[in-house]
Amino acid sequence: MKAEITSKNFPQQIKIEINSLSRREKEILKLIIEGLQNKAIAKRLYISIKTVEWHKENLKQKLGFITINDLYNFDLFNQNFYL
Repeated sequence: MKAEITSKNFPQQIKIEINSLSRREKEILKLIIEGLQNKAIAKRLYISIKTVEWHKENLKQKLGFITINDLYNFDLFNQNFYL
């Protein structure tokens, strides 16, 4: 069972979760944070839009987020972590 991310353990938990991401997941997360949409991400990484959507779903599960907006807002709280 995955540990719940709370405001108290957020920095440590996110750092652990980021370390579990694949290289491609980190690339996609970075592009999401930059504000790119699925089509632009797919074009930049030379992958299909469906592959981008699949990676986004994996990111939500691995990082414990509910929505894509949570992934986008991730950068607001995560300034000192490097992808």
